[in-house]
Amino acid sequence: MSGLISQPHLNGQRCTLEKLVDGRWAVKKEDGGFISLRPANLSAALTPGMRCVISGLVATPHHNGRTCVLETLEHARWTAMLEDGTTVALKPSNLSAVPRPPLASIFTPGFTGNGGGAPPKNGGAPPPKKAAAASKVFAPPSPFFKNV
Repeated sequence: MSGLISQPHLNGQRCTLEKLVDGRWAVKKEDGGFISLRPANLSAALTPGMRCVISGLVATPHHNGRTCVLETLEHARWTAMLEDGTTVALKPSNLSAVPRPPLASIFTPGFTGNGGGAPPKNGGAPPPKKAAAASKVFAPPSPFFKNV
């Protein structure tokens, strides 16, 4: 839960979504009690390191549609880094999580990061084995996959 003004002690706590009623979620709090919240006050799906798309900004509309990576949640706003390294503070309601491709697809021959991957070369047959080479260091993919 985030952005709660009347009950700020609940910000940052986890909850379980129970039922959507008239545009508000009935959620079960960690202590077992229930509360009704607007979707904008639910950031349970947002976590540090998550990739999101920005939308609904009025004062800085040039950021709408841009991709960012979430860093920290403070005072009901996420600090997020844009592709160019710029840091911005955003409300959870202005962020939509971007699903990452399944990890297995990243290691599939021909993966291009476009969600479907390119068809593998040579009809899908495994690549020919090469002579032993120097060990390679694995570098995880950038959080900014393009066109995902």
